[in-house]
Amino acid sequence: MKRLGRNLGLPDSEFRAKLHRTEQEYNRSFPDDFNYDQLVTLTCLEYGISPNEYFSDFQYGNLPRSRQMVCFILSILGARNIRISNITGFKPPRISNSIRNIESSYDDLLHSENILKQLSDG
Repeated sequence: MKRLGRNLGLPDSEFRAKLHRTEQEYNRSFPDDFNYDQLVTLTCLEYGISPNEYFSDFQYGNLPRSRQMVCFILSILGARNIRISNITGFKPPRISNSIRNIESSYDDLLHSENILKQLSDG
């Protein structure tokens, strides 16, 4: 294991920390019966768009951000990128980029808290 860390150019402690985070992510489970439509509906309400706009090919206003938010919330709930791709139809690189974009925006993190609260309430 130390050899792998050295080959990657990482100090042992950093390599072990990354490995531990990866194992934790792998062990998360995502429910098979997740209601994707409810998540989309709540996200659309939060961003002031309609579900029809969300599923369209348009890229104006809050549409891209709302799609990124859905990917972000699915990842928080334990879905791995391949599962998010199967649910949303987005490619894994787009999903990774979406998650990073939401993580770097304080306003969007507040939106995610609102959506997650509504998901858990109802």
